[in-house]
Amino acid sequence: MERLFIKVDSNNTPINHPIWESNLRALLPKFNFDSPFIPNGYKLFERVPEPSIGIYEKFKEEIGEDIAIAFTHNGLEYKYFPDEDKVKDVWHVRDLTDDEKKAKQDIVKDLWEVEGYPSWIWNEAKCQYEPPKDHPSNGKLYEWKESTQEWIEYPRDYDNAYAWDRSKEEWVIYTE
Repeated sequence: MERLFIKVDSNNTPINHPIWESNLRALLPKFNFDSPFIPNGYKLFERVPEPSIGIYEKFKEEIGEDIAIAFTHNGLEYKYFPDEDKVKDVWHVRDLTDDEKKAKQDIVKDLWEVEGYPSWIWNEAKCQYEPPKDHPSNGKLYEWKESTQEWIEYPRDYDNAYAWDRSKEEWVIYTE
């Protein structure tokens, strides 16, 4: 696997973004990359996968603005670890404030008022509505029939394509 390096200043503060060894070889053609040494002014870099964040968490916006171009958000910094003599990704996540949490819930609830079903139950921990009966877990396609509060399976008719008609609460043959 190809190694990553990153340029550092005299205090081992990372500069810019990591660079692949093959690109660094092109920049430093006289350096022997097969030796155990690392070019002066560079450190090995270790990618740390972006964490999965919880429903009520977000990346810290105030961190990583200078390197966020590679991501869809801030919250990442490159940090030197002297005990390992390398630089790594460090992700910063924070909990939503009470106001942010409420705003997020309000968006879901407002949309549910328009598109949701009255029988479904709000789950605050997941910030979503859930049906009163679990969705079948057999891998087949179903839609919710509110009037009978049951899941209706997609028809087993291979000659036609179907779409769920919410007003009729039934599968109807799809026509363009």
